[in-house]
Amino acid sequence: LKENRTAYTLRGWCMSEIEWSSLRGVNAQHQQIDKADSEKQKSDDLNGRVPMTPENFRQQMEQAKFTHRSDADAVIYLQE
Repeated sequence: LKENRTAYTLRGWCMSEIEWSSLRGVNAQHQQIDKADSEKQKSDDLNGRVPMTPENFRQQMEQAKFTHRSDADAVIYLQE
């Protein structure tokens, strides 16, 4: 195994999961799992998120980092 050095918030699947979880009625408990405990208190940027439009999501996924670039199409399809 090789460590994934891409930041959590730049990884395509992670970005999409954060986006999809923002559809929940209560999203005040989002956590960024790759932060040190001292940084977890600063993850307010994940709390109270509003879902983005499908076009914005597509643009985000086109820029996101995927281990397998072909996963971007699958993620965009799942969003639609």
